[in-house]
Amino acid sequence: MAARGTGAGGEGGGGGRGRDMRLTMQEAAKKLSLWHSTTFRPILTHDELEPILAAAGFVSLPPQALRDQQQQQSGVAPVAWREYAFLGVSSTGGGNAVTGWQGPRPRLPCPRIDALHLRTYQAFLGAVEFYLGAIRVASLFHVRLCSLPTF
Repeated sequence: MAARGTGAGGEGGGGGRGRDMRLTMQEAAKKLSLWHSTTFRPILTHDELEPILAAAGFVSLPPQALRDQQQQQSGVAPVAWREYAFLGVSSTGGGNAVTGWQGPRPRLPCPRIDALHLRTYQAFLGAVEFYLGAIRVASLFHVRLCSLPTF
């Protein structure tokens, strides 16, 4: 039983143990990110997202600051959100979504769209799915882990 505690990175000199721990932490450090399924690349900013959504029939609206009393009272800076309006034909065969009832608008915070909460990605993809359908959304986007850059 005593042999289990000895080995590489064990208690010997102690120098290798810190290095092993650092490498393990770097390998484990990951964040959620929206990925483009076609190219299998992460989408980190709205500049990368807009051409994909434009090809699917969406247009970017100017960023809006989310202001409510809770944020103003706490002194926290308002969060800017970029929304996308659908201009194309919906998967249900409906006409232009801009006229009449607009339905949900896909939105993500500005300027970076990586390392967000899973529910934020679910809300965004759910709003896109409303117009395009589940199969087309799955062929455009997926959410997965992305490695953090090492400095």
